[in-house]
Amino acid sequence: QQQQQEQQQQETPTKRRWHQGPAFLKMLINLADVRVSSFGKIAQETGAGTFLSNRGDWFPFMKGIPRKALLLHGEQKEVLAAFEGLQKGYQKGAVRNEKLYLFLIPRSATKQLVGPGGKNIQKVVKESGANIQIDDTPADSIIRIRGTPEAVRAAVVWLLDQQQKKGGYLKEMREAISPSYRMDLIDTRDERTEILVPLSSDDVGTIIGEGGKNIQHLSHIAQCELRMEWTLRGLNGESILRIAGAVGDVHTTHKYLLRHLQSVRAMVSEKPAEATVTT
Repeated sequence: QQQQQEQQQQETPTKRRWHQGPAFLKMLINLADVRVSSFGKIAQETGAGTFLSNRGDWFPFMKGIPRKALLLHGEQKEVLAAFEGLQKGYQKGAVRNEKLYLFLIPRSATKQLVGPGGKNIQKVVKESGANIQIDDTPADSIIRIRGTPEAVRAAVVWLLDQQQKKGGYLKEMREAISPSYRMDLIDTRDERTEILVPLSSDDVGTIIGEGGKNIQHLSHIAQCELRMEWTLRGLNGESILRIAGAVGDVHTTHKYLLRHLQSVRAMVSEKPAEATVTT
């Protein structure tokens, strides 16, 4: 029932149409950090609109943990208040009270934000105390902002001010605000599917984790059902993991799962062998 409620919230935008604005903040979010069900409450409390990409629709140029695009829109003070509401959930897993936030802007706006010789970025980094980096992708530019809640908030205020000021990048933002990156899902839901993934005994321990912690975390990241099928075996006797959900979600989960296992294996292989003492 909770998954159904989250799906409804995810696929149904708030009453204010997402293209109206007048201010926009487009983010990349890790669904393990914040519950989809919280967006409705944030919208109700702040007056901002929230629009999350549909099931199966993920930002396609993300390395590491999969992320979905979330659009916050409304008056500038409403958008800022909505972001602060999201911050409360994100900060729960913060290290040294610092957290990384990812924002999307049109690639054409990067030059304005950076400024001549990086002047604008350097100024806001110094004034806010946040660490800010900008990476280009084939779709949008990713702004990575890391810092304390206060530092990140100050950087977000700057980001919105740059958008809203005369000669800012509001026009470009309006043309690139859609959180959808799969055009085939704009007017329809993604189909459901499932796949069976063979796992070695070492991989099984990595995936499940202590008390099932890892497999639950993986389920939250891409909103899929992950279940070990203990009665099934692979061609070489491997254990079987079933991944079920929307096609795009299953594909994203599988891809992330394989990368995660590869990184774990690499770390294990790089550990120095224990020294042996001969007598």
